[in-house]
Amino acid sequence: MRKVSHLSVSEEKVFGPEQPEIIIAQGKEPLERKRTRMNGSSLLLLAPLIMLVGGMIASQNIVNPALSRYTGIVLAVLVSSSTTTLVMLILLLLGYGGEKATLSNLIHSPNYLWISGFLGVGVLSGAVMLLPRVGAASYLAFLVTGQLMFGMFFDQIGALGLTKFPITPIRVAGSLLLLVGARLILWR
Repeated sequence: MRKVSHLSVSEEKVFGPEQPEIIIAQGKEPLERKRTRMNGSSLLLLAPLIMLVGGMIASQNIVNPALSRYTGIVLAVLVSSSTTTLVMLILLLLGYGGEKATLSNLIHSPNYLWISGFLGVGVLSGAVMLLPRVGAASYLAFLVTGQLMFGMFFDQIGALGLTKFPITPIRVAGSLLLLVGARLILWR
């Protein structure tokens, strides 16, 4: 294992300027990730796929509370998480993980990135506890609004090596309109 204490310009674009050193397992150089800003027409081509993922999130958010009526919150979240783990493990064993999917890379990844599992428990538990109280449409409207607001913050600071996109008045107006829309959906 060796440490890289400085970043070249291309590495800075991939890993972010604030990362002082990157631990690289087994002497391998970091793999270059291509990150490009998409133009509006390219994004529109992906919009149906993104909306399909949104539909899957909505579906998962109504299935988990339904399961919890039979099993309780903790077991419902465990079933959802375990199913995800099993499916991903099968895909990994079938070779769909790619060249980065190694135990060595996992062991050498920064510890703070493992918070993702805890965030997943919060996401699943939140849906199980809150969605039945406010309804699917209201829950998802506020969920998406929260995702957008956090997403704008993460874009602004370039969190964890993301490409930076500034918070602009237009983006703020869009998020405020989404918040108003979420509130209107809650109105019965």
